[in-house]
Formats: sequence, C-alpha cells, structure tokens
Amino acid sequence: MVRYFYVWTPLLIIGTAVLLPRVWLDVIALMLVALVLLVVFAALTYAIAWTWRVLRGLTSHCSRRRTGANATLSPASSGD
Repeated sequence: MVRYFYVWTPLLIIGTAVLLPRVWLDVIALMLVALVLLVVFAALTYAIAWTWRVLRGLTSHCSRRRTGANATLSPASSGD
C-alpha cells in the first residue's frame, strides 16, 4: 500500500513546481488554509465550551444533591 504512494511523488513535485509560481493560486491556497484553520479553531472553541458546560452542570448537580439531602435531614433531626 505504501509503495503505491511513491508513484505519486514525482507528480506532486512537478505539480508543485508548476503551480506555485502563479501568485493568484498562492492567494487561493492561503485563503483555503486560513478557512480550514478558522473552522478548526471554531470546532476547538466549541468543544472546550461544551466540555466546560458539561463539567459545570455535573458539579452543580452534585452540589444540589448534597444540599437537598441536608435539607431533608434538617427538619427530621430538629423534630426529635
């Protein structure tokens, strides 16, 4: 499988040498790279925000359970 990719190496080198001197193609390639990086950055930001939201929800859920358990025990202990 890896040997197959060696066949494409000369074509890639020649294609790069032919296409890169064209300035307008460089601009298009630069814009595509910038767009890909923007999408990756947006996805990373979304993943971090989603993780933060889930972790915050878990901690607030645990604190509500703890508070609710103390609230139910307080009236029973004061009634004794």
